[in-house]
Amino acid sequence: MDYLRWRGDLSFKQDAFNDVDNLLLSGFSYVDLREVFEGAGEKELPLSLVCTLYFDRMQGKKLHLGALLPPSIFDMMKLMAESPRFASVRLTAVKSVARDDPDAPDGQAQWSALTFLFEDQTMYIAFSGTDDTLVGWKEDFNMAIYSTIPSQREAEAYVRQVALAYPDYKVRLGGHSKGGNLAIYSAAKCGQDVQDRIMTVYANDAPGFPRAFLADPDYRRVKDRVRLILPDQAFVGLLLYHDARRTVVKSSEKSVRQHDCFTWLVEKNHFEEAEGLSGEALLLRKAVLAWMNDMTLEERKAFIETVYRVLTVEAGTVTELVENRATLLRSYKNLEPEQRQIIRAMLKRLLKSGKQVYTGVLQTPAPAVKEVSPPKKSVGKPTFVTHFSGSSLRSGKPSGAKKKRD
Repeated sequence: MDYLRWRGDLSFKQDAFNDVDNLLLSGFSYVDLREVFEGAGEKELPLSLVCTLYFDRMQGKKLHLGALLPPSIFDMMKLMAESPRFASVRLTAVKSVARDDPDAPDGQAQWSALTFLFEDQTMYIAFSGTDDTLVGWKEDFNMAIYSTIPSQREAEAYVRQVALAYPDYKVRLGGHSKGGNLAIYSAAKCGQDVQDRIMTVYANDAPGFPRAFLADPDYRRVKDRVRLILPDQAFVGLLLYHDARRTVVKSSEKSVRQHDCFTWLVEKNHFEEAEGLSGEALLLRKAVLAWMNDMTLEERKAFIETVYRVLTVEAGTVTELVENRATLLRSYKNLEPEQRQIIRAMLKRLLKSGKQVYTGVLQTPAPAVKEVSPPKKSVGKPTFVTHFSGSSLRSGKPSGAKKKRD
C-alpha cells in the first residue's frame, strides 16, 4: 500500500515493471470480475473503470473473499485505480472455474485468471491462488498424488489462447500461492512458439512440483526465466520441489502468516531481501517431506479423500467451516471406524516425522564458533515509513515525495 501511495504516480516508462508490480497484479486476480465484463459487454476495459464498475455492483454488499484472504485486496484495488501507474492498464480474458464432480474426469478443479495489457505491448497473465472453496483445497492436496491436476492443464490452455490472441505482445506470467504453480506449469507446457515470447514467470510463495517435472525438457526451456519469491519463514513455497532462481524477502509477520503477501516489506521499488530462509522453515519442510515419503501413494489418496469427506459433509467453503466448527467434529464422529483410523494413523506419522527431524537437529553437534570482536553498530536501510512525517501518515499521503523519491 505504501508502494502505491509513494510510487503510483510513476509511469512504467519512468520506472520499469518490477517484482512489487507483479505481486499487486497477482493479488488483483483473486477478485471475481466476471459480472463486470459480462455487464460491460467489452473485450478490454481499463483498470480504473473495472474497479468503478465492480464497487458500484457491490454497493450494499459485504466485501469478502473468504476466511483466509485479506480484505486489504479491496483497498489495494482502489489505490491502483487512482494511480497513474495502473489506472489505464487494460484488463481482458477474465476466467474463473470451480467445479466439484469427483465421478467425472477432471471433475474437481478451482482456478481463476485475468490478463493485463500494457502500452508497451507486454502482458501480464495473473493466476489467483486457492479461493474459499473446499474443492480448491482438495485440488491442492491432489498435487501430492498426481503428476498433473486439472487446473494446471486448463491454465496452460488459457495462456496459449491469450498469447495467440495478442501475437505481438511479450508475455509475463505470475501468481500467488497455487497461482504461481499454475504460472510455472503453463509457461512450461504452452508450446515453444509462446515460450519464445515469455519474459519472466513469477511464483510468489508458490508450491512446487514432483521432481520429474523439473527434469522435463519443456520446463528446462523456461527455467532461467522463472522467479521464485519467498518470505523468510515460508511454508507453502517450500512444499514439493523447486529449482528456480530464488529471492527471499522480509515479512512483518511470523510463520505461516507470512503467506499473506501484504506482510512482505517493500523498499522503494523492490522487496526488502532477507539473508535467507529461516532454520524453522527448512526444518518444517524436511518434516513434511519425510511424512509424505513415509506414505505409499494409496495411503496418501485414502488420507486426502477421508479428510475431504469430513470437511464437506456440512460445508462447501473454508468460511463455513470456521463459522461452524462444531459440525467438523460431528462429521468426524460420523465416519466409519476404519476411516477415523486412517486419519489418526496419518497424523501420528506426521508427529513422528516431525519428532525425528527435530531430534536429529538437537543431537547434531554445533560447529565451533570463533571468537570475534563485536560488530560495529550500523544503521539499517530506511523503509517507506521513514519517509513519512506524522501528519502525512494521518492523511495517508507521503510527505516531500518529489524531493526524496529516487
